[in-house]
Amino acid sequence: MDSDFAVLLLGANHSLTLVSEPEPGVAARKAAERRWSRDVKLYLLMAFSTVFVPFPELGLDRAYVAGLNLPGSGAWISEPHNVMAAGAFYFGAKALLELRDAVRGTRGGITIDEPPATA
Repeated sequence: MDSDFAVLLLGANHSLTLVSEPEPGVAARKAAERRWSRDVKLYLLMAFSTVFVPFPELGLDRAYVAGLNLPGSGAWISEPHNVMAAGAFYFGAKALLELRDAVRGTRGGITIDEPPATA
């Protein structure tokens, strides 16, 4: 998948959360914007880490990668294990942050008050 297309999908996903709230109040909108900002920062951190942090190959050795006949060139083609590790860390960190928010009863660090139940 082209990286520009992946970023476009990421942006579309987060934009949908802004418009899909039934009645997005100010707090809910701020929480969605904060989550989006957090996810973009996390994505950029993981993307840049693939260039500067040496990740272990974990089964994607040079002979296996050469047999894949990946088109193009660059760090992500010659060392795909870096991208795999960064992706695992990205989605793992994102899941832990969302779990933390769910346990705390917050969305993106902002407490969301539920509307009172009507009988």
